[in-house]
Amino acid sequence: MTSNNLAEIEKARTVLKETGKSLLPSALRAVNKTLPGVRTDFTKAIRGEIRLTAADVRGVIDILKAHVERTKGEGAIRLRGKRLSLMKFRPKPTQTKAGVKAGVKTVGRKTLLKHAFIATMNSGHEGVFWRARAAGGKFVQRLPIQELFGPDVPTVAAYEGVLGQVLSQAAMRYYAAYAHELDRDLDRILKR
Repeated sequence: MTSNNLAEIEKARTVLKETGKSLLPSALRAVNKTLPGVRTDFTKAIRGEIRLTAADVRGVIDILKAHVERTKGEGAIRLRGKRLSLMKFRPKPTQTKAGVKAGVKTVGRKTLLKHAFIATMNSGHEGVFWRARAAGGKFVQRLPIQELFGPDVPTVAAYEGVLGQVLSQAAMRYYAAYAHELDRDLDRILKR
């Protein structure tokens, strides 16, 4: 955001106030134009941390648009979700003699999960499992089994690097959209 843009925004705000027009519609439109870009930024930043597809990340990010009657002019991005099965991460985990090799983080190699195995349940759900441990710390012979999970998307989004990067980009996106919307309203007023 340059100082020229800030000066132009202040000039447009002054003119709009003098004409008695509200600045709220411009701000709401700017917020609503900013939110899809913020979702994209979150998707890219999260995918930079963990090995998920963009569709899996985008699927748990909701946009709550700003509306003057509903939210007092506030828009939001909501991240929802639960811990994800290791089978969602790419490349998929592979079965070896010693266990399962799976990777969650984008940096580094896959990790060997000893004694783990890949199984498909009767429901069709495929996952990485291992047998529960008995009181002595040894694995049980057959059942119960426990599924292994990776992190959930909201936890990864809360990482300091991810959140800071997305918030700085969101501010730049908002100011650019707000300046554009103020110019649009100013042009409409001056043409009348």
